[in-house]
Amino acid sequence: MVEIKSFRGVHYNPGKFDDFSKLIAPPYDVISAEMQDELYKSSEYNIVRIIKGKDSGEDTDTANKYTRAGEFFNDWLEKNILVRDEQESIYIYYQEFTAAGQKYERTGFIALVKLEGYGKGVLPHEFTLKGPKADRLNLMRASKTHTGQVFCLYPDPEKKIDDVLDEEKSNAEPMIDVTDDEGIKHRLWAVTNASSIDKIISVMAEKQLFIADGHHRYETANTYMEENPTLEGAKYGMMTFVNMQNVGLVVLPTHRLVKNLEEFEPAQFEDKLQGDFILETFEFSAKNEEDQRKAMFTKLRQLYDSGKHAFGMYCENDRYYLVTLKDDSSLGTRTDIPGVLKQLDVTILHSLILDSILGIDEEKLAQQANVEYIKDTGTAIQESIDMVNSGEFQLVFFMNPPKVEEIDLVAGAGEKMPQKSTFFYPKVYSGLIINKIE
Repeated sequence: MVEIKSFRGVHYNPGKFDDFSKLIAPPYDVISAEMQDELYKSSEYNIVRIIKGKDSGEDTDTANKYTRAGEFFNDWLEKNILVRDEQESIYIYYQEFTAAGQKYERTGFIALVKLEGYGKGVLPHEFTLKGPKADRLNLMRASKTHTGQVFCLYPDPEKKIDDVLDEEKSNAEPMIDVTDDEGIKHRLWAVTNASSIDKIISVMAEKQLFIADGHHRYETANTYMEENPTLEGAKYGMMTFVNMQNVGLVVLPTHRLVKNLEEFEPAQFEDKLQGDFILETFEFSAKNEEDQRKAMFTKLRQLYDSGKHAFGMYCENDRYYLVTLKDDSSLGTRTDIPGVLKQLDVTILHSLILDSILGIDEEKLAQQANVEYIKDTGTAIQESIDMVNSGEFQLVFFMNPPKVEEIDLVAGAGEKMPQKSTFFYPKVYSGLIINKIE
């Protein structure tokens, strides 16, 4: 049983701003230091000051980026920079974007959901990290808001809710219509029609939810609820819901950068890989590096399409590698890995390579001592190669994306993928709607 409800959303005052692109931002976890600087410069009211504020050398336990976030939020409300809707609504969230040269549209809705432990209507699909949860909890304590979305999927093959959303969209102009710096269009409508809200609530009551993105935010909201058992508003979290059958669901890979390995020798590592994997090399010079890189990624995609398990790899020795699993049953004897996980690329990489060969176990992954993650957008491939060339990292593994049906199977079986396994594109942006916890 899933309980959702409408709410009075907080958003930027359209009477004060003509260009919302200067105010919104991607989620906190994809904002680099450079992007943070640019967002700060774009407007003194950009949402980054709340969702990912800057540290100061004068910070203390009682005056820091989290307390400043709360001060910004309250100050902006008082100045009518931010306004709160008078009427409770469910908000339609539409995105239009391009991925791999193809145009997509994705429509979902934003509402509050009654918070429950995992397994009671809401299923995760990947493990979380301690650092981001502590960070989001500190922000929630100081601001008393849900500033970011938990992105959830639900099954609705008959598209009952999509039909309601489409009808509501056709009857009104969007309250927010903005194109971000990446060319992604974001539009928002407020649904106040009681019959439409009731229909959405009724259909969702029998659904199973799968968290696509925002596991840290969901777990943080539950922790905040436990800390504030008498606070009614803390019993609900803010989510963006998208039909699992939506044609605009695009999953991109998240690559793995490896560092701090003692006595790492590429040649010895290559020898060890050949136990379970076939290695194909793409040697290059300055003249043909781009062609060889393209050839490696083309074959990596072909292996993905044919159902093979493979990774791209680079470790600064004038060659790219294609690392393909020899035998799909290589993890067959591992009783510590559930069956539904054994056929996932990310499990194979983490178990047979990161753990067994490089000694990066689950504890080290949780501590982020040896592995960092880079989402495959923009110039991520070149950036990761440059970071290996600079010596900041020793090697990088290039991943294929998991399939939506694999995520469904893992979550439905009550299991979790390794952290940072999925990257649904585009992200659900911050600064469009905020929920004030009361």
